[in-house]
Amino acid sequence: MDNKLMVAIGVVVVVAIVAIAAFAILGNNSDNTDYSGKDESSIRLTIYGNANGDDVIDKTDVAILNRVIERNSDDDATNDIDWKKEYPYADADQDGKITKSDVTAVQNFIDKKSQRMYYKSYFGDTKYVQFPIGNKVASEYCGVELLIATQAYDMWTAVTTDFQYGEDFYPGVSTKSTSIGGWREITMETLADSYDKGVCNVLIQWTGGQNTDYLWDDMVKSGMIDKVALVAVPVQGPTCINGVLMFANMLGMPELAKEYTAWYDEAMDLFSEIGKSITKKTVTVTRAYNDKQANIAAFGGKQGPALWFNQIVNFQDEYKDATNFVVLGFESWAATATDEIIAMLQQGSHEPDTYNEFIEKRFKALFSESTQYKNQKIYATTFNYQAFFSGPAMCYLLAADLYPDNFDKEEAYQFLQTYLDKFSPLEDADAHYGFVYSGNGYN
Repeated sequence: MDNKLMVAIGVVVVVAIVAIAAFAILGNNSDNTDYSGKDESSIRLTIYGNANGDDVIDKTDVAILNRVIERNSDDDATNDIDWKKEYPYADADQDGKITKSDVTAVQNFIDKKSQRMYYKSYFGDTKYVQFPIGNKVASEYCGVELLIATQAYDMWTAVTTDFQYGEDFYPGVSTKSTSIGGWREITMETLADSYDKGVCNVLIQWTGGQNTDYLWDDMVKSGMIDKVALVAVPVQGPTCINGVLMFANMLGMPELAKEYTAWYDEAMDLFSEIGKSITKKTVTVTRAYNDKQANIAAFGGKQGPALWFNQIVNFQDEYKDATNFVVLGFESWAATATDEIIAMLQQGSHEPDTYNEFIEKRFKALFSESTQYKNQKIYATTFNYQAFFSGPAMCYLLAADLYPDNFDKEEAYQFLQTYLDKFSPLEDADAHYGFVYSGNGYN
């Protein structure tokens, strides 16, 4: 090769290297990071350190934190970022400011290194766990639904004394003999006993309905919070997705949330047209918990077990903001009920072979005099599946009944089957069998 050509090539290479170095140092608009944040009301992963408010804690959050630090340390105050407004979950260490300590904390989450993880709990306050949390989980039946949705069912190691389902409903539960007390009366003593026996290092606190947080202060005061992680995340209604994302991230295994999130988001897309291009019906949602009721109790729209229904129906005006039952005599209920009724049952563990007979007896006892029963306008669902993480499937099935021109029943069954195949602890569960009843007089 000609010496002059070699020199020329060498000069080009040197110039290129210098240019690349300058490009990296000066930035030169080369940063493709999306620095946009989200409004707090739309953030599902409410863990501090999730700076941009998406469903994952990753290098983008680190980049945002570094950007806030750089901009806010500049002498020009007009260059500052109002991170509390733009990035409400940026303060990973909860000290009220954004520093390199927050960057370290987020990087520890990414690298799965031990670090205190702060989160906004179901109760609206800030709690923390020592990240990553353990895998020996104590929970009553509502909380165990969270384990099922994250495909972490084998982490369930202890139950509450009032656990009401047998092994046919939750396989293996009878072998989990360690008790942590009643779900409204767990004590530091019962938690300490479970921890000392090596049975429990995580407690999923019951969140939903009218429940309050009665454990946090005692756990912090006693030091139990450093031994047993308190997971107080949503487990009922549409915000259950927050619980799934948060629990998976607390475990340091965010991948455990991916399948449920995809399934959940598919349903939310399906329901998004109800109330837009699909006229949203106003429906009375009624309790049907036992064969004989002196009064009829209609659900309030903000009541835990009924939260999912807001995706597919409107509640009556006098019920929509109620957080508990609206109890009426049968005559006044019959006179004010809407043309179509959803009846929610809570039958506990029940043999599928006798499920149709069970509902027929229940509905005949409660509703046989109503026009809705006679006109086949009562739809059955069950608390066990409607209230929790399988709620999207049950909403889909009900939507196929309520909006038959827009939703296909067989496709709804298949959507439920997907849930059963991916998340149910029951083997070979069939979406067509034992979940939805269709009989003479009601659906």
